[in-house]
Amino acid sequence: MGQGNSNAEGIMDIFRNVEEVIIDAVGGDSITAELELKTDIGLDSLSLVAVIVGLEEKFGIEFDESDLDPSKIIRVQDLVELVGKYV
Repeated sequence: MGQGNSNAEGIMDIFRNVEEVIIDAVGGDSITAELELKTDIGLDSLSLVAVIVGLEEKFGIEFDESDLDPSKIIRVQDLVELVGKYV
């Protein structure tokens, strides 16, 4: 039982760090996992690259190019799940 809880805590930690990187890149106060990166937050392709690089630096990871398909990175939750594959 405890393992499921720690996994939820881990996901929240990832979310908080993803949120921080996005806010650093585009400003704002807070975001939610359901927000769309382009339409709700206003990320353009250059801003998305900055967020991706920021996430790699923040988590000490390097994303595989095959995971960086912009058509599959729509919402904040998609970024959280992507980071989750690497940490």
